[in-house]
Amino acid sequence: MTRLVLCSLLGGLTLVVGLVTAIVQSHNRDLGMRLADLREETTLVEAVNGASAARVLRIDHGPLDLESIEPEKRVSR
Repeated sequence: MTRLVLCSLLGGLTLVVGLVTAIVQSHNRDLGMRLADLREETTLVEAVNGASAARVLRIDHGPLDLESIEPEKRVSR
């Protein structure tokens, strides 16, 4: 009798752990999808901000005259 109760309890706990795992996995997938959307939106905002900053620098400072920089101070790329 004790063996039957223990086996039934173990089987029930196994089912509960499986159910909880499925629920957590579903929740994590939803969070992952929201995070991916947020990351994509953030990347787009960063690109717009970078373009705006480049435009402001171009307007404020104009094009850089690289020929006026001394040759030893130039950085070759």
